[in-house]
Amino acid sequence: MPRAAVSSANVEIMERLKSIQITTTDSLQGRLVELYLGMVTAEALVPTDILLEGAERTGRFSRYKTSQQKLKSLEQLVMAELKLEADKVGGNAVVGTEIRVSMDHGVVLIVATGTAVRMV
Repeated sequence: MPRAAVSSANVEIMERLKSIQITTTDSLQGRLVELYLGMVTAEALVPTDILLEGAERTGRFSRYKTSQQKLKSLEQLVMAELKLEADKVGGNAVVGTEIRVSMDHGVVLIVATGTAVRMV
């Protein structure tokens, strides 16, 4: 495939993903669900030592600013993947979204779930 075609396809996908809305509620104000497309999920699994790498204690309650930034970046990555999954099934929104973060056995697991829908 020619480079221009690849770039144009990537731009098209990026624009579609930008337009996909994600909400924790079961609807978007002023829009109607035309079609429910099913559950979509996205996850990230990261060893805690990587998450804590380079972190310094800040303040009395041991908030690790660097770790919080890494965690926030991972959450954003998972949300982008959730949009990609919705796009794959023809959705333009994800409703009822829930994000769970858990830590066990030296790893942090971030899981996002929701229902892909086509809104009008």
